[in-house]
Amino acid sequence: MGRSPQQDGGKHRKSTGNKTPFPNGLAQPALRALASAGYDHLEQLAGLPESEVRALHGIGPNAFQKLRDALSTLGLSFTTSKSAATAAVPSTFADLWCEDRGRQGAAFEQILDETSQPVDWANTIWDELLAQLSDKNNRNRSIAAQVLCNLAKSDPSKRMLRDFPALFDVVNDERFVTARHAMQAMWKVGCVGKKHQELLVAALEKRFSDCVSHKNCTLIRYDIIECLRKLFDEVHEESIRTRAKALIDLETDPKYQKKYLALWPKK
Repeated sequence: MGRSPQQDGGKHRKSTGNKTPFPNGLAQPALRALASAGYDHLEQLAGLPESEVRALHGIGPNAFQKLRDALSTLGLSFTTSKSAATAAVPSTFADLWCEDRGRQGAAFEQILDETSQPVDWANTIWDELLAQLSDKNNRNRSIAAQVLCNLAKSDPSKRMLRDFPALFDVVNDERFVTARHAMQAMWKVGCVGKKHQELLVAALEKRFSDCVSHKNCTLIRYDIIECLRKLFDEVHEESIRTRAKALIDLETDPKYQKKYLALWPKK
């Protein structure tokens, strides 16, 4: 059960590609607090609870007001409380785990569509999705992995940084089709921020080397290089290109090396 990744505009954002700098005059303690929490541009703060931003050490009343005003000029805002940021989970979510393939497939498509942009109910279902990553049903494992990848952008508490190893384990799934579906969605995690990006790229590099004895090694490696290319196209970070090329250089078969390089045409 796979699906081509999509990157739609966020519910709280004008464009997922926007990276507006923090407002001029923001004090250094505030900038350090934001950087320490993994935030490097204004759009990342949209939809966060006010209480969560105020709680950052270094964010005083003046800094908070500057951030709120800057968000407002973009048509964005904080939420007033954690409860206000929690909306009802779609009624079809429970159908993700049902035995009726038709209902399950329809629910999966709907949930992927809804989570292609930030949602307010990620935390409500997060633990259930984590549990499904190790379910005995491989379709459930595949669904849970793909939905969690989509929800990475809807994770203001940054639980993904803690739970990423459990998610990435699915790329080693005993059912290869499940492993591929998980791998093909992983690039979305790296789009969230620098820490997520480094976590993902390091894991992909290790998998590229570790899979050498796998019977589907060339497919795994192709998916890894494609994952890095999708991430690069989204975040435009040159170090990703460099690291992808370094992995391709590890391939000893010229035929497959050429195939991987085709994903990275010359500039």
